[in-house]
Amino acid sequence: NRINPLELPGPLSQDTHAAVGQQITIDALNKNENTVKRLITDMMVLADEQVVGLVVKGVQDDSARGYHYLGNDRFQSDREDERVKAKELRQSAGDGAELTYTVVPLGTGRRIGIDRDEDGFFDRDELDACSDPANPASTPDNVKPADADFDGDVDLVDYGRFTLCFTGPDELATRECACVFDFDDDGDVDLTDLGEFIELLTGP
Repeated sequence: NRINPLELPGPLSQDTHAAVGQQITIDALNKNENTVKRLITDMMVLADEQVVGLVVKGVQDDSARGYHYLGNDRFQSDREDERVKAKELRQSAGDGAELTYTVVPLGTGRRIGIDRDEDGFFDRDELDACSDPANPASTPDNVKPADADFDGDVDLVDYGRFTLCFTGPDELATRECACVFDFDDDGDVDLTDLGEFIELLTGP
């Protein structure tokens, strides 16, 4: 029988599988090593057998990304319309684009890998739409300009957030601030944006 390095000797347990927590990080130097490919294959075999889940996290094109193994050699990314094959994902690893594969408990892969707040919208889709992937009350369906706390109105709480985001002209705002308060899409939050904010101010 083939020896599985992720399987500990002994009888089967009703507890969390022994492989849970196993990790490997790949980059441009090791992604094609046979030992690396075998370990990733073993992780996928266990996931295919429905005893564990498998997720991948990393940075690609300067953005944090996540993937959840669906089975049958396919990974679902944190964008709903993007699925990749296992080899394609492995080959995308590189310098500054390392990928970490982690074996997780069965049934947790989607939450850990691609939908952290379990609201049905994948994490990168939420970030692309300026909603908060860690807040189930914030989704691409309810994003509203200037409503920084996602409560449906624009009030003094949101003004407080605006003051924290205010950069002045020509100084880049954070992605979170720009999403909510950069009304003229010039990358900063300045007096022009303040004028737009005041127009949207409704009170609680």
